[in-house]
Amino acid sequence: MKKSFGLISLAIFTLLAFSCSTTVSTDVTRPAELDLEGVNTVSLLPFKTSSEMDLNSNGTKPVYSFYDYFDKYQTQYSKMNDEFDIVNAIDSKLYTKMSMESDLTLVDPSAVERAFRSKSTLPVDIYVTGGITSFSSIIESEVVERTTKQGKIPAEKYWRELNLSLLYQVVDTNTNTVLSNNEFDYSAKSSKEYVLDDVATTYSLAESKINAFVAEIMKEFLPYEEKKSLTLLSHKDSAMKEAEKLAKKGQLGMAKNKYLSLYNSKDYFEAGYNAALLLQAMEEYDDAKNVMTKVYKRFGDQRAKTALKDIENDIKSAKRLKEQQNQ
Repeated sequence: MKKSFGLISLAIFTLLAFSCSTTVSTDVTRPAELDLEGVNTVSLLPFKTSSEMDLNSNGTKPVYSFYDYFDKYQTQYSKMNDEFDIVNAIDSKLYTKMSMESDLTLVDPSAVERAFRSKSTLPVDIYVTGGITSFSSIIESEVVERTTKQGKIPAEKYWRELNLSLLYQVVDTNTNTVLSNNEFDYSAKSSKEYVLDDVATTYSLAESKINAFVAEIMKEFLPYEEKKSLTLLSHKDSAMKEAEKLAKKGQLGMAKNKYLSLYNSKDYFEAGYNAALLLQAMEEYDDAKNVMTKVYKRFGDQRAKTALKDIENDIKSAKRLKEQQNQ
């Protein structure tokens, strides 16, 4: 019984410790995933449906989407389907984003196709291609009890379940190599309806996933904002609690100063650790690294070692961003 009581007490203590922790969130600008120095032109090739995709080597070789370009965009398909709506939307949204936000010159994909078919030099530095690698959109149903004026009666409810995998590649035409290759799995479930015609369409469920996918592609080309969360360590000292309250209110500079003072005067690991995290949150990365390095050397705590690596990654990221902005 004593052992069980001890385990329960430990679980409660752990729960309370995590529930009382303070998390500081900050928006960080990250560099574009690709360094495109010397790249001036890009072409957005039509994305393909799952039946048109011909994957090889797990996407590490270029997925050519020159399949029947003119059939698709000049004569159009005789029958529109859900997948065609999705790839059409990707093509359109990506073109809008790239033309409005990127400094790269867009090259018509038909010109790239003609060069490819004639085996001549492609008139573009890089191109984006990809498509749907797996797709499922199914109407499900169940029998439930529905309350009516006549009482409870059995009724059927319907909903849609969508599962979608999307792949994109960025290809260097000079070397015919894939610079970036990413695949994302998306799923969605509609609300349940009594009338089948009221069930959400495939596209309405897929649209937010398409937007997320296009945003992922744009990260290759442009700096982007990322939400970062840093969790401070709690301490029973009343002065430490005061510093934590300041951090909760968003007064990061004041909280950082208080933590540094407590670290220097009382040698609390938590104080030094938290001060370094707050410096990191304020993007004062060099100071954050210096403080966290001292804390790790002083205590040898693995939490400080892990946090130090994260700060170093932020320093590298900030350096890359600056280099890209100066190109």
